[in-house]
Amino acid sequence: MTLFTLKHYQSVFLFFVFLTCIPTAYSTQRFQVKDGTSISIKASANDLTRIAIKGEIRIEKAWGSLKDLEIKSDTNAGDIYIKPRNPKKATSFFIRDSQGSTYTIIVTPQNIPSQTVILNPRSKYRSKIGHKSTQRSRPYIKEVKELIRTMTRRQEESNYYTQELNEVIPLWKETKITLKMSYVGDKYLGEIYLIKNISGREMILHESEFLNFGSGVRAVGIENLTLLSGQETHLYVVRQSQNEDD
Repeated sequence: MTLFTLKHYQSVFLFFVFLTCIPTAYSTQRFQVKDGTSISIKASANDLTRIAIKGEIRIEKAWGSLKDLEIKSDTNAGDIYIKPRNPKKATSFFIRDSQGSTYTIIVTPQNIPSQTVILNPRSKYRSKIGHKSTQRSRPYIKEVKELIRTMTRRQEESNYYTQELNEVIPLWKETKITLKMSYVGDKYLGEIYLIKNISGREMILHESEFLNFGSGVRAVGIENLTLLSGQETHLYVVRQSQNEDD
């Protein structure tokens, strides 16, 4: 792990941590899958959990024990929503996608908010950006720095699909964290968050606090590490794209 301090392109400082392997801890769970794959997911014991397949592939059928699991289908979106009937019992069920692949989903109920589970069929789906992005030939750190610079400037980049979002991420009661924008590429996923200090006192942030901020994290950047009550700052996260083969 290496800590980098870089000059922000708009006259503020960004502090980055580059990583190699970070465990998953996030309200969105992402999995690489192929026909016959079994995956274990965490589901909210009290709220719905959404399961979807990345890209244009849809979930066509889901079946399991109705005594253990409530399953609702969104036929328009091709997603499903599940809720454990017994918050203390793990269960499993099957889904089949529009390409004929079948997956086993093992569900462990936990006392957590609503979850989103994204499945990415490795062998049958690739990003529309292309199979061999020009990013692949660039040195690792240079690629990440360029993506960070693009995000801080809110620029569009031909190798990334951009999407404006407004998703509140429950992490700490002292902060309001909102996912504002994403940059989706073949190799990396960039995310822009807005962090607001909603406590009544000064808050000091550190990059290491976000090292477990989801799966596949490769770099973390924060504009301002010190926030007075009511102040805001931007957080930049770069993840390994789920389209990138291991």
